[in-house]
Amino acid sequence: MNDFFEKACDVLEFNKVLNILERFAVCEETKSYVKKIYPSSKFNEVENMINETDEAFVIFKRFGGLNIFDVKNPEEYLKKAKQGIYIKCSEIFNIGNILKQLSFLKLFFEQYKENFKYLNKYFENLYINKELENLIFKKLISSDEIADDATDELRNIRNNIKKQNVKIRKILYGFINGEKNKYLQEKIATIREGRHVLAVKSENKKEIPGIIHDVSSSGSTVFLEPSVVVDADNELKNLYRKEKDEIVKILKFLTQKCLNFANEIIGGYYEILNLDLIFAKAKLGDFMKATKPKITTDGEIYLKKARHPLIDSNVVVPVDIECGGRFKNLIVTGPNTGGKTVVLKTVGLLTIMTMCGMLIPALETSSVSVFSNVLVTIGDEQSIENSLSTFSAHIKNIVFMFNVVNNKSLVLIDELASGTDPDQGAALAVAVVEHICLKKATLIATTHYNELKNYALNNDYVKNACFEFDLKTLKPTYKLLMGVIGQSNAFEISKKLGLDEKIIERSKHFMNKKALYLNNMLTKLEKYRKYFLEKFALQKQYALKLKEEKLKLEKEKENLNVIAKKNIEKSKQQANDILNDIKNEANLILEELKNIKSEKFKKDPARLISKTKSLIKKNIYSLYDYVNLEDEKEEENEEFSEFKVGDLVFVNELGKSGKVLEEANKSKKVLVLVGSIKIRVQAKKLKFLQKKPKTKQNFQVSKNFIGKQNRSVRTEIDLRGFDIQEALPVLDKFIDECVLNSLGVVTIIHGKGTGALKKAITKHLKQHPSVSSLRLGVFGEGEDGVTIVNIK
Repeated sequence: MNDFFEKACDVLEFNKVLNILERFAVCEETKSYVKKIYPSSKFNEVENMINETDEAFVIFKRFGGLNIFDVKNPEEYLKKAKQGIYIKCSEIFNIGNILKQLSFLKLFFEQYKENFKYLNKYFENLYINKELENLIFKKLISSDEIADDATDELRNIRNNIKKQNVKIRKILYGFINGEKNKYLQEKIATIREGRHVLAVKSENKKEIPGIIHDVSSSGSTVFLEPSVVVDADNELKNLYRKEKDEIVKILKFLTQKCLNFANEIIGGYYEILNLDLIFAKAKLGDFMKATKPKITTDGEIYLKKARHPLIDSNVVVPVDIECGGRFKNLIVTGPNTGGKTVVLKTVGLLTIMTMCGMLIPALETSSVSVFSNVLVTIGDEQSIENSLSTFSAHIKNIVFMFNVVNNKSLVLIDELASGTDPDQGAALAVAVVEHICLKKATLIATTHYNELKNYALNNDYVKNACFEFDLKTLKPTYKLLMGVIGQSNAFEISKKLGLDEKIIERSKHFMNKKALYLNNMLTKLEKYRKYFLEKFALQKQYALKLKEEKLKLEKEKENLNVIAKKNIEKSKQQANDILNDIKNEANLILEELKNIKSEKFKKDPARLISKTKSLIKKNIYSLYDYVNLEDEKEEENEEFSEFKVGDLVFVNELGKSGKVLEEANKSKKVLVLVGSIKIRVQAKKLKFLQKKPKTKQNFQVSKNFIGKQNRSVRTEIDLRGFDIQEALPVLDKFIDECVLNSLGVVTIIHGKGTGALKKAITKHLKQHPSVSSLRLGVFGEGEDGVTIVNIK
């Protein structure tokens, strides 16, 4: 980082932003990288970084981001491995985790690759080695434990160790539970210096032959290894040595395997760090409710609803800032504590964040330019050590700026040329601004000098801006007004605070006439500005209201057109339905009449005539029912009390038929048995399946035809191949159709099979309200493979 950026980052407290960013990084080495982040002055680099961060932000919000876990740098111990030093268990386990992390990242990318554009380069070439990854995790259980099955030899050794430990404990428990337990201080076995020992009373140590390995601090207890255990312990110690040798052999084997792919593993590790850093920036953007700004190189900055990233979002007041374009250089004025310094820091900090590839807390319509350097002088920088006053330190910084400022510089100066004689300071401030403007840099400076305000008024390349101040509340609104001259409001504030008006008027006599004139003009301009703003806001409100009314009327018109279109379509459909029903009835009657000529009815024409009359009558009634249902909902609201126990009804919401068990209660709900379930249903949501005859004058047009009969109703249903859960709803629907069409006897085909379906259907039919009786089929009907059902 060059000295200009380093000083700017220091003054603007960019390190605090990096401290927040560090919390979102996962890997320890990524956290150390965060502290070294610095702004880039290369447009392509900045644009690429900001695009990567924004893409990571979108992926994080949509899919929850990457599952990155902390892995360590394997570079150092892989280099040692090249010198013949085998890698430790924990280090090999870390390499396994690196390989596993790379596999996870590749899998995530393959799953959502259509959402990637700028991050592809990190994912497409990720090193994947599932063979080595699986080998490591097959032989290692954790960072400090080798799996028993890592080799056959290790498994045998550990099995022998377990057996030897059991053997030793068995001997020791013989002492603990035997006759000699009276010589023991405690009835437990323990280990001292890798040997199994008993806690024996000092005075009884000769009663149990063995080797003393330790003595208690009081001397009352000795820790003795019985002689009969010594050989077994020696054998156990030998087994542990063999285990260690076998583990070393396994680690050497795995070291060589890892060494074969050392460069790929190290490269994969650094790709993990890159992605960790990019997604840490994305998480920071989410934390700060930030967006991606437009990146330019024209020296223009346009920030919409920008917030200082280090001030609590619930406290900070968003500001609109524009400079470098039509407001190339800004002179910001206004009362103290009005927000002038904060706006400088906001512009500087958000510019540096952008140049570091971070999203910024501002609306997405904001734009930030890439600068070759950011030059900042803010605050009291006096130095006792260097014998510098505030003014001297300030001028020293400006001299430093003059040495490097150019047309690609962003210059931020707080209280320009303050801390000295006002007249000389004002003249110096104008000269400094003029010099920076001639260098075509982008400048924002704050001041109280009227001379600088006048300079901005008389030069197109410099514009005034000020922070609004509410004289009623004596508080700043923190709203930045572009192109408006600010004032200190000392007289007005003093008056509000109770200072005698005579003193205020007297003080005006001591003011320079030009300054007094300018102050009075600015006061009047501010009043006019507020007046016109109020009028404009009122006009805008009226215009918005008219627009809303217009949209409302257009929407109502559109809705009416839609309703009219739907009604026309519905009427056409109803007419088509009625016509189709009449055609169907006519065709059926004609078909029946044709049968007169058939051999089947020649012997019994009376039967055919009777059947035809019955069919005609039945279908005429069904058409009456169809026509009658238009206003049935309203009728049902009045006739809910007509539902009696035993009535067959149709439940609209369920699309099923049922039987009334209890009449309507006070809540107008009727208890209905639907299948094997009892439910309470609002009476208005029920329809009679057996409608009472109505007089012709009550017939009305229907929207829905629930009562019309199925002209092609079946008298049998085949449920073979269905499971029980699928079969029963289909069976219920079939029986409902049979009831609607007044069928008496129907056949249910369920097959023989295991008998489970037949059993379930039989049980269900016995409880069905529309079934009067049932039986299995006989020879010629299908026998046990069918059930014959009588419908009520």
